[in-house]
Amino acid sequence: MIPRVLQLLLIGWLAVGSVVMTGRFVSAQEGDSADERPLRERTIYVPYQRLRSLFEKEGRGVFLPYEEFQQLWQAAREGRGEVAPEPDRQRSVITAIDSVATVEGTVVSVESTVRLELLASGWHEIPLQLMGSALSQATIDDRPARVFQREDGQQVLLLRNPDDAPLGIELKLVYAQIYEKTPGTNHVVLHPPLAPIHRWEIVVPEADAQVRIQPNVALKTLAAETEGNDAPTDNVGEAMEGDENGALTRVEAYVGGADTVGFSWTAKAEGAAGLTALVTAQARQEVTVDEGVIRTRATLTYDVSRADVSRFVIEVPADHD
Repeated sequence: MIPRVLQLLLIGWLAVGSVVMTGRFVSAQEGDSADERPLRERTIYVPYQRLRSLFEKEGRGVFLPYEEFQQLWQAAREGRGEVAPEPDRQRSVITAIDSVATVEGTVVSVESTVRLELLASGWHEIPLQLMGSALSQATIDDRPARVFQREDGQQVLLLRNPDDAPLGIELKLVYAQIYEKTPGTNHVVLHPPLAPIHRWEIVVPEADAQVRIQPNVALKTLAAETEGNDAPTDNVGEAMEGDENGALTRVEAYVGGADTVGFSWTAKAEGAAGLTALVTAQARQEVTVDEGVIRTRATLTYDVSRADVSRFVIEVPADHD
């Protein structure tokens, strides 16, 4: 019989041999599959000592290979369309203006009521223009308004809206500008605030004045309106008789969206101020001779210019009856 110790050694040798053969067979199979699939090395470093300080704070992120990042980035770009920029919203607007322009001495004085609306919250700079004009008053609710002047001479109104709800405001302006005098015509050009609706009332303290406005719009005489006639006057204002301040020319016009507004006026006899009347006459005579009598018939046509003539004096020969 084989000793017990020898049996144990034989069994152990056989077991080791089978394990070695099995390992070689498995290694051969793995080698074949490794040739078919290339090995990709990935090294991951785990900072055990600073794990909490690196990953448990703001700004922590996920780290991935660059190729996978490029794939995700390209997919995101292909799936996202171009986003159109949001158009700028109008933050404030002047809705309407009522202005009264009065000729006073050598200047034209303008009183305007400006209605505006703040559409967004925060501070607003609203251009008032008024270049070349002297601003004497700007008030909101009978309190001085914040107005400053830019380098180009433009006046700017500064307002604040405390919330996003639209806020309506009424601004009172008083300004003046010197007008130009030329022979027979006076003229002024104003730079009022821009508004889609701008109503003008022009008052000239002269009788029978003709008023014209630029841009060329139709004027309506307020005198004819009180008499029940609302017809436009084809851009020429007529005199308003019976005014409490004397003879005036008062007209109305609507000018909207114009950068400049100019108007001129001409008095009926302004060109002859200080000059004597110039009178020309045309005479036509017919003489008839009868027995002992001579009859004369004369037709006189007079043309009076430069000034009015109060009376005419006509002399005839003394021997004529």
